[in-house]
Parts: sequence; C-alpha cells; structure tokens
Amino acid sequence: MSLRLSDRFLLPLLAATLLLLSYNYATDLSSPISVYYSEGPVLDQSLRLAQGHNIYPPEITSAPYTINNYGPLYYALQYPFPGLFTGRLISTLSTLASAFFAGCIAHFLTGSKQARIITTILTFSAPLVSAGMPLYRVDPLALALSLAGLYTGLTATTPKRSILSALLLALAIHTKLTYAITAPATLFCFHLLKRKPKQAIGQAAALAFFAALILLLMQHLTHGGYLFNIITANLLDYSPLRALDYFKIAYMQSAIATLTIPKLWQSGLPRDSKRFCTLYLMFACIAASAAGKIGANYGYFAEFQIALALLTGIVFTHRPALGSSITLAQLALYSYFLITSPYHHFLRSNESAMLALQRSIEDEPGIVLADDYMGMLILAGKPIYLEPFEMTQLSRKNLWSQDDFIHDIKSAKFQMILMGEVPLRSERWTPEMLAAIHARYYSAEQTKLVEIWRPR
Repeated sequence: MSLRLSDRFLLPLLAATLLLLSYNYATDLSSPISVYYSEGPVLDQSLRLAQGHNIYPPEITSAPYTINNYGPLYYALQYPFPGLFTGRLISTLSTLASAFFAGCIAHFLTGSKQARIITTILTFSAPLVSAGMPLYRVDPLALALSLAGLYTGLTATTPKRSILSALLLALAIHTKLTYAITAPATLFCFHLLKRKPKQAIGQAAALAFFAALILLLMQHLTHGGYLFNIITANLLDYSPLRALDYFKIAYMQSAIATLTIPKLWQSGLPRDSKRFCTLYLMFACIAASAAGKIGANYGYFAEFQIALALLTGIVFTHRPALGSSITLAQLALYSYFLITSPYHHFLRSNESAMLALQRSIEDEPGIVLADDYMGMLILAGKPIYLEPFEMTQLSRKNLWSQDDFIHDIKSAKFQMILMGEVPLRSERWTPEMLAAIHARYYSAEQTKLVEIWRPR
C-alpha cells in the first residue's frame, strides 16, 4: 500500500484512534453501571424472555407496564444467559462486523485494499456507529445484519447467496424496523441501474417472503402482540425540526467527510461506485428522518456516517492526495468527539454516585419506579414496573389506560420513585401521574443524579 505526503501523519493517527477506541470500549464493556436510557428496558425484556414470559403482549392491562419496540433476535441470542456483559459483548462484536462489511463493500466497488482499510477504520471510529458499540442496545446488531445482507446481495452470483442476503436483511428489519429502508432500497435500485432486473426483483421478493414469514410467526407466537409492540406502539409524535437538530449533530461530526459528496457528480470515480454511494447516502438520509420521532436520538444517522466512510474510502483510492487529506482531517475530528464524549465523561465522573444509587435501590424492600437510569433497577435486582416515557406516549394516544397505575400511586404502592431532570418530566409522565405523585409523595432527597420521592 503506497502512501503519499500527508500519510506520514495518517498512519500514526490511525493507530492513535484505534487505541483510543479500544480503551473506551474495554472500559465501557466492563463497566458495572448502566446510565444509557434504553439499556434498562432492553435488559429487562431479555430477562423476562429467559423466564418464559411473552415480551410482546397484545394489550397492556396489568403490570409490568412496559412496551417492546424491537424484534426478538437480540434477546434470543442471549437466551438462556442474558446479562449486561452478554448484551454488550454482542453489541461490540456487531460493531466490529459492521466495520468489516462496510470495508468489504468498498473493496467490492473498487477492488482496492486501500478503500477497504480506510472505510473500515472510518466506520469503526464514526461516533454514531461506535457510540452503541459497548452498550446493551439492538442497534449494532441490526446494523451488522443490514451491512452483511447488503454485501452478500451485491456479490451474489448464485440463488443461494441471494436468498442468504434476503434472510440477513429480513433479520435486520426484525431487529430494528429502521433498517427496512437503506440497505434493501439501495440493493434493489443498484441492481436495476446495472440492468439486472431479475436479480433486483428476485432478491426483493425473497426479502418480502422472509420478512412476512417472520412477522406471521411472531404474531402467532405472541398471540397477536408483535405488531402492536413494534409498530402500533412505535408510532409516536413526530417533528421534522427534531430530526433536523440531530442531522446537525451528525453533520458536525462528519463535516470533513462531507467534502467528498461533490465528487459524486464529477468525473474521476467509477460509475458503479458513484451510483452505489449516491443511493446509499440518499436512502440513509431518508431513514434517518425517523429521528424526528419523540424519544429518538442521533443514532438514526449511523448509516449516514457509513455512507460518508464508503465515499471517503473510494475517493482515497482514485484521488489519493485528496482522499488522504480528508481521511486525516476526519479521523482527527472523530478523535476529538471521542475524547470529549459527554457519555464517557459522565460515565467516568459519576460511577461512584451510580453505585451508591444502586445500593440504595438494593436496600429498598418494595417496588421502585424510575424515569431514568432504569438499568440500575435491573442491576439492583428490581424489575421494571413501568416505563414512564413509553407508557405516557401510549396514554396520550389512548392506547393504554393509566387509571390502574394512578390508583397504585395514590395507594403508595411504591416505596421509592426516582425522577430525573425536571425539563424532561413532562415527556416522561402524564399530568395525572405527576399530580398523583405530588399529592401522595414528597421529595425526600436530591442526589447528584436523581430526585428521590417517598410516600408521605
């Protein structure tokens, strides 16, 4: 691999970035605490599945008042030994697989090892990809399956490989619905542009078959609850301005790599590479628009950053001087965001406070409610009785009656209620819930992390 002028700085920066990532992930993987919002509910569902419960109830009429917006694969992979480390390990391996398959796609498009290496490292270090790597989340697994299915479909020369591609894409969709857009649409359109309509239609038909088969099977096994949980209960209030705010974050993190986008409309890059990157980038932006849903986050833009990684790797191959400079600057920018990550700073500066909170929960004999840090409930041996944010959204759409739960509050069924930041409470609790809490409970303690409420 021949390197040019700025590459004397590129290789040390690559090494430094990989060391930084490895340190962050090793630290997070072994962390005994859980601060990310979605870790607790997902871990709770894994434990309930291992105990033989239906984690996709067709209706929610009694406790636990929880909802499951994700497909079953992430939970099933942990059966029968679910746990924080197990799920985080799956997420870590999935992120590594995502980087690997992104690199494979770049190599397929260019035949260049340079493109594979640059794309792999940029994918691995992209903040919106690597952010979920050490966390107990379904996103890394869904992304890995999506990229694996996309690569398999691109390189398919036999019906068996086309079927495998369709199966992988269907599993990605039924791990997280957001992945129903970018990879399947890119693959279909790319084959059409290459004048391979039979392959495009055949793979699309196989994907539809597997996706429908999984849906019907899950509907049967859950007595009709699967669709309610992953679709009906997932149709939340939407604001395009919220999606735009998250796009600004994704753009700011990848500002240097976006300089490669004009190359899609200029000569110098192979036609297939330009077609593929244009399609993947376009559909990634469409899929990321789902970030406008209340409760979403900027993780929806992971495919956007992967599209830029692919394009940068391809530009590096065909315009080495430009590609090297962009890669160098973008890696430096990614490293800055990794070093200044608010999540990692919070994790390291609040570990002792989180462990103290966990001990307080463990010492509480009764039921504990929390609207944040719900993972600490699970680690303290407490089940999640209510997911405040999710159930509040369902109540507002008349998909759940809060009457029984409010009766539980008024009867002081809960010995401790942990409430997070005041500005978020209107999203996480209905006005009726907050009124009942204020009437029957009092603020007993304001810790560094949460406000603790106890019965009067």
